[in-house]
Amino acid sequence: MGKKIKVQIYGRKYISKNIEKLIKNLSKLILPKSFLEVNVIFTDSKNIKKINSKIFKSNKLTDVITLTYCVDPNHKLGEIFISVPQAIKNSKIYNVSKETEILILVTHGLLHLIGYNDKTSKDFKKMNILTLKNLNKLL
Repeated sequence: MGKKIKVQIYGRKYISKNIEKLIKNLSKLILPKSFLEVNVIFTDSKNIKKINSKIFKSNKLTDVITLTYCVDPNHKLGEIFISVPQAIKNSKIYNVSKETEILILVTHGLLHLIGYNDKTSKDFKKMNILTLKNLNKLL
């Protein structure tokens, strides 16, 4: 059997135990075994904007940021930063629960980790379809 993916969650105060379990299961469902570890970090708008500015040179607020680190060609680490205030705002806009929006953002981040992009509207739609397919497998 292959290596298990270690899933670390930071900012647990923002999520329930059930959502934490679902995040871990999503990570194992989506990520290939080449990923040794993924960190899911729940943060505020100020921090995510600072990360976006520092890493991507964009002074815009965003809801999710994903970073992939290659340990070697066969082993990767990933980080997914989620802005909790943006997740709450999105949940109201899209009329879903905060928990559902968090799962959507985590799934979106996991898809970025494995190479999906959303820079064009076509790619964005594809990622949305894959997000829903993966969430349906889990739920």
